[in-house]
Amino acid sequence: MQYAHSPASSRYSDFCAALRRSRPGPTPDFGPNVTIFDSATPGAKIQSTLDSIFVSQESSEFGSARYAILFKPGKYDVDARIGYYTQVSGLGLSPDDVAINGGIRADARWRKGNATVNFWRDVENMSVVPAGGFDRWAVSQAAPMRRMHIRGDLVLDDGGWSSGGFLADSKVDGEVRSGSQQQWLTRNSTLRSWKGSNWNMVFVGTGGAPTNSFPSPPYTTIDSAPVIREKPFSLWTGAARGKSSHRRSVRTQRVQPGSLERRAAWLVP
Repeated sequence: MQYAHSPASSRYSDFCAALRRSRPGPTPDFGPNVTIFDSATPGAKIQSTLDSIFVSQESSEFGSARYAILFKPGKYDVDARIGYYTQVSGLGLSPDDVAINGGIRADARWRKGNATVNFWRDVENMSVVPAGGFDRWAVSQAAPMRRMHIRGDLVLDDGGWSSGGFLADSKVDGEVRSGSQQQWLTRNSTLRSWKGSNWNMVFVGTGGAPTNSFPSPPYTTIDSAPVIREKPFSLWTGAARGKSSHRRSVRTQRVQPGSLERRAAWLVP
């Protein structure tokens, strides 16, 4: 099942038509710490770049380097381990426009499974077919997963402790297993099911969430988000001319992912 498209107005159709008419433009250069891949890039080169950045950032808790890794629409056979101060994002209109076969994951091997200091990383706007049937996002604070389609299970720890995280505007086809996570917030997403709890697991506007039962088990479940504006996402148009940034619309009483609203921050030369 794909991440659903249900446009709220004719503006969406007009927008898609404009993309189809766009003339190809060159890949912009945002400096040495921003890497933009397309599906024509050899897989070995992509994997080597991902591995090199991860080696430098895996334990760089107080380092000064910052990286952004961006994928144009296409299919990629890669396994991306995400370290400190690294953002990995797809540049499609839908998360399914960038398909990763392998993994987009955060683990805690460097701390022998203890993910309580796995901060400051971010993944957005991709679909992932995880090797082995599950993706791992063993993080704590300041490590959001937004606008993702996980085509399998999602595991939120790595055998040791983990403490807090955020999933939003996403779809998980399989089971989410929270493991040792002490607390977690899932907002406006769709899950097949959820397993696990410790201190408090909070769900807002999420399909497949457990029934509200705090404090035993500690599930806090709220039917919808009263007022929300999703974070803008970057979009590769391939156009030869640039556009300005656009915010996504404010929505009220929102339930499940924001497929009705597809406005984006443009990323074109």
